[in-house]
Amino acid sequence: MSLTFDQVGSVLTATDIPPVADNENEKTSDDKVKDLVLQMNTCLNDLQLLIPVVRQLRGLSTIPKSPPLQELIDGGIIPRMVEYLTSDDSTLAFEASWILTNICSGTTAQTKAVVDLNVVPIFVGLLSHKDENLSEQAAWAIGNIAGDSTQFRDLVLNTKGSLEGILNLIKNSTKISVLRNCVWVYSNLCRGKPRPDFDNVKTGIPVMIYVLEHFGHDEELVIDACWAMSYLTDDDGNLRIQVVLDHNVVSIMGPLLGHHNVSIVTPALRTMGNIITGTDQQTQAVLNVGFLNYLIPLLDNGKESIKKEAFWSISNVTAGNGAQVTSVIESGLLQLTMEKFSQQTANVQKEMIWVLVNATACSAVWKIVFETGILPFLFKLKVLEDDVVLGKLVLEGIENLVKHLSISERVPFLDDYNHMDATVCPDLRFESCFYKVAELFGTVSSMPIPTGPTVQTVGQVEKLKSNTFGLEKISLEKISTPMCSLEKISTISTIPPKSYNALSFELGSVNVDNLEKSTSKSKFLTTIDLEKEGKNTRGHNKCSCLKLSFLFLFVFLFLMTIFMIVFVQETGSLPSHAFSKLFHL
Repeated sequence: MSLTFDQVGSVLTATDIPPVADNENEKTSDDKVKDLVLQMNTCLNDLQLLIPVVRQLRGLSTIPKSPPLQELIDGGIIPRMVEYLTSDDSTLAFEASWILTNICSGTTAQTKAVVDLNVVPIFVGLLSHKDENLSEQAAWAIGNIAGDSTQFRDLVLNTKGSLEGILNLIKNSTKISVLRNCVWVYSNLCRGKPRPDFDNVKTGIPVMIYVLEHFGHDEELVIDACWAMSYLTDDDGNLRIQVVLDHNVVSIMGPLLGHHNVSIVTPALRTMGNIITGTDQQTQAVLNVGFLNYLIPLLDNGKESIKKEAFWSISNVTAGNGAQVTSVIESGLLQLTMEKFSQQTANVQKEMIWVLVNATACSAVWKIVFETGILPFLFKLKVLEDDVVLGKLVLEGIENLVKHLSISERVPFLDDYNHMDATVCPDLRFESCFYKVAELFGTVSSMPIPTGPTVQTVGQVEKLKSNTFGLEKISLEKISTPMCSLEKISTISTIPPKSYNALSFELGSVNVDNLEKSTSKSKFLTTIDLEKEGKNTRGHNKCSCLKLSFLFLFVFLFLMTIFMIVFVQETGSLPSHAFSKLFHL
C-alpha cells in the first residue's frame, strides 16, 4: 500500500506554494512541469529561489486526483530530487523527499524509476537525521517503496539499517505522526506473499507490543500494529506463531475483538485465527484468554467478512482435540452455528459447515457432539442437493457420527436418511462417501455391483493449516466398498446365484445376504424387524445350509432312481452291488 503525503493528512497551505499568475490556471500539467523545471535549472545555486520552485513541483505531486506523476518523471526531475536528498539544507532535502515519496505512491513502473537510482540507502540514512520532519518523510518514502511489491519490500529489508532505523524512530519519537508512519511502514515490511524472511522482521514484534500497550487510544496505530501481527502469524510451519505467542500477543488481541471499530476487529481476529491454525497447544493459548466468548457477538456482525473469519476460527478450534471441541459446545457456539446457518450467505455457510464437520471428526467426544442434535441438521443441509464438494464434506460428517451408533440407535434417523437419499445430488451417488453412509443404513440406492477392487473416499477431516479461505486440507484413504442396493439383494432367493455369493456385508450383527423379499416401502424394514424380533441371523444362515443339504440329497437320490430305471429297461437286470453301494451312500 502506497500513499501520498497529502492523502494521509498534510494539507498544503497558502504559504507552502507561492502564488501563481492567473494564466497559470489555464496551462496543462505538462506545461506547468516544463516551466518549473526550466526555472529550477536557472537557479541551481540560489537556495532562496530554488526552494520555492521545488515546493511548487511538490504541490503538483500532491494534487488529490490524478497528480501529474508521469509528467514529473518525463520532465527529468527524479535525478535532481535524489541529488537534493543529501543537501545540507534540510528544507530542500525535505521537499525533494516529499516529491519522491509521492512518485513512489504511483505505479510500479513509476516507483521503479525512483528505486533504480539507488535511492533506498539514501532514505535509510535519513532515518537518523536530526531534523525529525525529514526523517519522518524518509520513512514514508520507504513505506511506499516496500508497499509496492515483494521485490521492493525485500530490497528495503536487505538494505543495512532499514528496519533498525524504522524501529528506532518508533521507540524514540514522541511525535504521533512519526509513530503512525513508522508502524505503517513496519506493517508493509511484513506484508505480502511470499512472506519476508522472518529473521529480518521478527525484531519488530516487541516494538509492536509496546505500541499496542502504550498507544491503544490511537486507532490508526492499533490498526497497523494488528495488521503487522496478522502478517507475522501467517505461517504454515508454526514457528512464527510460537515467536509471536512468546510475546503474549493473545492477551492484547483478545479485548480488541470487542472494539467498536471494525477496522481494528478485522486484523485482530485474523491474528487470533492464524494462531489457532497452529498446534493444539498454540490453539489452547488463544482459548485461555476467553477467545470463544469474544466471538459470540461477532456472529451477528453486519460485515460478512467478520462473520466468515469468526466461523473460520471456530472451525479450526473444532479441528483440535476433544477438550477444545467440548469448549466450543459448552460456549454454545456449535448450537449457534446451526441456529444461524439459514440466515448467512453461501460464503459464510461454507465456513459453518467446516465448524460442524470438524467437530464430528473427533471420536473422543463424538457422543457430546451427537447430543447437540447435529446429525439431523446435517442430513437436511441443502448443499447435499446441489454442491458436490460441500456435499461430500457433509456426508463425511454424517458417517463420522452414524458409525458410532448401534442399529437401534440409527432407527430414529431413517426418515432423515430416506429424505436425503431421495433428494441428494445425482453426482454425489457416485462418491464413496455416499456409499459409506448408505452402507451404515443398510443400502446403497440403485447402484450396480462394483467391478473394481477399491474406490477412494474422503478421510478424516484434518485441521486447516492454510490461512487461505477455501483451501481445505483433506487426507485420502482407500477402502473396498460393496456397492449393491438392498432392493436387489432382497429379491434373491434363499439360495443366491453365484454372482451374489461375494456380497456379504453386515450392519452390526445383521447379515443381509439372505433377507427375504419385502413389499414394504421402507428399504430397511426387513433389517430392522430382524433386530427387533431378536432373531439370530447366524442361526438363520445355519438353517439355510441344512435345507440346502437335504435338497442336495433329494436331487442325488432322484437322479439315481432315474438311472436305475433306465438301466433295467436296457439290460433287464440291476448292476451287481448297486443296492449295497446306494445303501452305503
